[in-house]
Amino acid sequence: MKRMTQTLAVATGLAGVLFFAATGFAQSSQEILSDFNAAYNAKQWDRAAELGLKLFLFDSRNATHAYNLACVYALKGDKDNAIKWLRTSVERGFADSAYVRIDADLVSLRTLPAFEAILKSMDERLAALMKNAAKAEPLIVVPPNLDKQKAAPLIVALHPFGSRPQWIVDHWRTVAAEAGAIIVAPRALNPQGGGFQWGAVQEADFVLEHALDVAMKKHKIDAKRIVLTGFSQGGYMAFNLGMKHADLFCGVIPSAGNYNPVLAAPPSSNADTLPRFFIMAGDQDGVIGSNRVALQEYEAAGVRVKLAVYPGVGHAYPPNRDEELRKALKFVFQD
Repeated sequence: MKRMTQTLAVATGLAGVLFFAATGFAQSSQEILSDFNAAYNAKQWDRAAELGLKLFLFDSRNATHAYNLACVYALKGDKDNAIKWLRTSVERGFADSAYVRIDADLVSLRTLPAFEAILKSMDERLAALMKNAAKAEPLIVVPPNLDKQKAAPLIVALHPFGSRPQWIVDHWRTVAAEAGAIIVAPRALNPQGGGFQWGAVQEADFVLEHALDVAMKKHKIDAKRIVLTGFSQGGYMAFNLGMKHADLFCGVIPSAGNYNPVLAAPPSSNADTLPRFFIMAGDQDGVIGSNRVALQEYEAAGVRVKLAVYPGVGHAYPPNRDEELRKALKFVFQD
């Protein structure tokens, strides 16, 4: 699956969700992750497997570490270990069966009966999760003095790995209120520590659509001014779902989120119908390399895009967060 790394220049790659687990990591694990990225990009599979195992031992509950090991072993030609780690990833909750089916790293496993059995178990887990998705009501915050007779802009905000909707609402509350925008913040389905994580893209897609439906039933929404944003894992999902549902959003604002060229690539035509993208990243953040790839690919495709890079900032919003969020909204609203 697509790696989330500083140098995402290749069209095939490892698990696009690895960086989700990096949020909140201790420095030592960040260093391991960086070394793992370098080994993977250099196709040093033995070294990557060694470092991937260290990451798994650091957090053995994290499904993406196991999935990354499955990819490395498949690329290494060790099908038995690849299947073992892929199965372990499912046991830990990995359920992105649609992406596994197209992941170039796993091509060597596709003819194996064990691979088909694993896909079936992933599909079953995903179906079970989606049955519960409608029970998770999104957090909705309206601006002060909302005129209920007028259609209001809507900001759909996706929280980061291991967090809750309140976290991202608190970061957007001031700027959304100034813009007269309603915020809807859905909650991911998968428990992670004291919060939740998004898991498979299909899960996030289902939750997103449910949140939009709830918001539009409760409030009068300006369909031409709906923005999708997210931080970290939420930013990754904003890239993917913003491009997938380009007809729904006037703009997408991924913050500290990795770009996956497979899932979030722009189409080769009709760029004028795509949302505007305002990408936010610190120059010390591991996602910056992939964000620069996004800028290059989006500009080449004719997408209206801006990459705001913040010097000295790591995996965080910039110190002048509200000022930058105002710029982002102005850009995507075309004000």
